[in-house]
Amino acid sequence: AQAGSAANASDPWGLERRGDNLVEIAPDVNVGVERQRHIWLVREAAKFYQTYDAYCRISMSAGTSNLAIFFCYYCMTYVLTENAAPTAAWAGVVVFVICALTLLRSDLELTSWQYWLQGTLIFISPCLSFYVTYMSSKHRGDVGQLKIMCCLVLFLH
Repeated sequence: AQAGSAANASDPWGLERRGDNLVEIAPDVNVGVERQRHIWLVREAAKFYQTYDAYCRISMSAGTSNLAIFFCYYCMTYVLTENAAPTAAWAGVVVFVICALTLLRSDLELTSWQYWLQGTLIFISPCLSFYVTYMSSKHRGDVGQLKIMCCLVLFLH
């Protein structure tokens, strides 16, 4: 009984069925293409693809920009606070802010005024945070009245 089922199957173990009656691989596959199920499914999915593609682009752009800003803060806290190297920390902050601004410029169509406004808002938060962190490292953790700037930094994000 097994020899007969293996002889009718396309694989030697008899686990797959033959494809003689599959519409997608029939000899007349290029006749009546619009009626084939997989073509219909692709055409239906294409109706919603542009919306999905736009959502994915926006999500990737926002996520990558936020990752660059995260690396600004990581560079600031690790290099400035742990290694006590303010120049290297500032260089890292500037590099990652430039990465975020480059992503902003390449992903969005903004007027020059909108770009400069958005760039200022992206750049000012790490700058204020860097200043507070730098003063904190100089005064052994006590920043005095500069604590209020932390609220401003959160608001500017």
